[in-house]
Amino acid sequence: MAYINWSDRYSVSNAHLDGQQQELFRIVNTLHEAILERCSRDRKYIQDSQPERA
Repeated sequence: MAYINWSDRYSVSNAHLDGQQQELFRIVNTLHEAILERCSRDRKYIQDSQPERA
């Protein structure tokens, strides 16, 4: 799921600049997914490391 979606409302009516902005959105979304995945793995590792409670 995208963190931020490109929309025509962000357009500056310049194909080159719009393309750069769209690439930036893609990079931000990729980074966001990586952060979420890492947090999920870390959370699972911490839970798996905890001793079971009686």
